[in-house]
Amino acid sequence: MASQAHGPVRRQPIWTALAALVVLIAFVLPFDWNWARPPIERFISSKTERELRMSDLHVMLGVTPTIRIKDVYFSNAARAPRRTAARFSVKCRVPCARQADPPTRLQGGQQP
Repeated sequence: MASQAHGPVRRQPIWTALAALVVLIAFVLPFDWNWARPPIERFISSKTERELRMSDLHVMLGVTPTIRIKDVYFSNAARAPRRTAARFSVKCRVPCARQADPPTRLQGGQQP
């Protein structure tokens, strides 16, 4: 008697992939990117040893993802006479890299 080696996932790969895509879209579309703001602020603050605050982080996914950050506050070093180094808002588009482009590397001011 031959055992059945193919389970329901094996027989329906298209439906399984479609269900996974629907679950992914259902999670990503309503995702509030401001939830990621505190960990980003803590990470950058710890690496630069300067305070970083943001009031709004908005990400629009698509062919050209767009990131918008409002009211960014970045402090100077503690020894600086002025406490605020920068206050700004920024919106940037992240173009998708083409596979044919070689990776860019910056090393100590030398050009490749």
